[in-house]
Formats: sequence, C-alpha cells, structure tokens
Amino acid sequence: MKALAIVAVLAGIARADDVDPAVEPVSEANLETKPPRDGTTASAAFGPSFGMGFGIKGATGTGGALSVRLGHVMTAQSVLLLEIVGATQLHAECTSCATLHNDDVRFLVGAQYYAQPTLWFRFGTGLGRYHEILGGDQGDRTLNGLAGLFGMGLDLFRLHSLVVGFEFLTAGTITKDGLMSSTAFCLGLSYN
Repeated sequence: MKALAIVAVLAGIARADDVDPAVEPVSEANLETKPPRDGTTASAAFGPSFGMGFGIKGATGTGGALSVRLGHVMTAQSVLLLEIVGATQLHAECTSCATLHNDDVRFLVGAQYYAQPTLWFRFGTGLGRYHEILGGDQGDRTLNGLAGLFGMGLDLFRLHSLVVGFEFLTAGTITKDGLMSSTAFCLGLSYN
C-alpha cells in the first residue's frame, strides 16, 4: 500500500515536469493585464506660447496657453477628446506704447493616438474665436471661424493613474480676415 502511494506521488511530480511548452502560454491566456489607460481621461497643459496672424494686423505676440481635455479611451492606443485651448498674446504697437493683449480660444473635438507607450499625437477640429484689442480709440474686435489643432507629446513619468509629460501644440483659426495661429510648448498633467 505504501509503495502504491509513493508511485502515485512520483507519477504526479513527473507529470508536472513534463508540461507541453505549447500548453503553458495558453494556460495563462485568461490573465488580463491592466492597460495603461482605460475609461475616462482628464488632462491639462500650460506653458509659454506665441501667436502669429496672417492677414490680421497686430496679431503677433508672445504669452501663455492653456489646454484642458476630457477624453474617453477608444482602444489601447487611441482616445476620443473634447478640448478647450486658450492663449493670450501680449504685444505693443511701438516701444513706448502700452502693452495690449489678444486672446484666442478654440472648442475642439479630436483624437489622441499613442504611437509608442509614451509618445502620442493629437488632432482636433472645431470652432475658434479671436479677440483683438486694437488700442487707443480704435476699440477691439472679435473674429470667429473654423479651428484646427495638431499636437504631440511625450509622457515623462507615470505614478499610478497620474501622468506628467511635455507637449507641443499648434492651433489655428481661419477667420474672414485671415488666419490666427497659436503655438505652445507645455507641461502637461493627465489622469487616466
């Protein structure tokens, strides 16, 4: 009886060592890893910017930009986005003139695509508004139009669901008077 029990134990051990290599990966197939992003994402980025107007006099200047995004993960590499991008540019008509500011804001729908785990590209389209203060007794004016955005970024580090990264964006609005473009280099913070 003892000999039969020892043979049964040894047979079980021998079988465990003789696992088919093709079966082993399949036995792990039901284990799911948590993707780097899923569900809803929220992001904000801010940094220095410069604006240029093509056909819009006095639209060139430097200042700051802010981007706020709300997203929904579509696939492991893509996120659907709703985005608001705003920028303000300071400028002066002459060296002794008062410093004025022009503001532009864009409301966009777009997508962010991860080409690599930490490198992404972003595109968006929507509506834009450019507000220009002309100075003196000239008042100000507001121009509306179609807007677009291109951005790219690099996630520097991740702490659980919080991601800190560097990003570049350029956004433009086509108005009846010309094109207003803002470009920014930003520090970004994302939760996903």
